[in-house]
Amino acid sequence: MRLVLGCLLLALPALAQLDSAAMRAKFGTPLNRETFRVRPGFEIVVDYGDNHQVCRLEIPAATWSPAETQRIFEELVPESMRGKGFTRTGYAGQYVYTNPTTDYEYFRIDWGNSIDVQFKSAACKP
Repeated sequence: MRLVLGCLLLALPALAQLDSAAMRAKFGTPLNRETFRVRPGFEIVVDYGDNHQVCRLEIPAATWSPAETQRIFEELVPESMRGKGFTRTGYAGQYVYTNPTTDYEYFRIDWGNSIDVQFKSAACKP
């Protein structure tokens, strides 16, 4: 009896484990998303649209210094890709920002706990 009970207890965690099929059955098709290691300890998350072009970049600002995060952002989205800059919002005072946002011709950047770049192409619209 103890042997049967022991085997059952060992098998329970395997039965409780989720897999890809269970997640798809519950939530549908997964997002087209990849995570890239840019530098050791520094990863970015990329969401793709239907045409497999980048629609969103998430750069975790908290993991590196602001200067290093800005340098990686400049490398990923150089000025030549940005188009015209339109607005910058989120100012709470002269030097204080509250979730600042910068709008460019081709994408929008939210400068919160992470840098969230959302491209504006037709393929990226929900």
